[in-house]
Amino acid sequence: DRIVIDSAPLGPIGDTLSVARLADMLCLVVRSGKTTSKVVLRIIDYLHRHGHTPSGIVLNFLRNKLMILIKI
Repeated sequence: DRIVIDSAPLGPIGDTLSVARLADMLCLVVRSGKTTSKVVLRIIDYLHRHGHTPSGIVLNFLRNKLMILIKI
């Protein structure tokens, strides 16, 4: 069985890190053309400093409407 927890963005909301502690796996969802690589790297660094390693990144809202998973 799998349970998916959708939470608020990690950047502006600190409560998301509390939810992350309960999860076995983290996957970041970033918006193409809106979320910059600088922000993604800052969030990954923040997660690493708190003992979490994202399993991957989902890139959504691509122009050709494809969703791809990029393994870190």
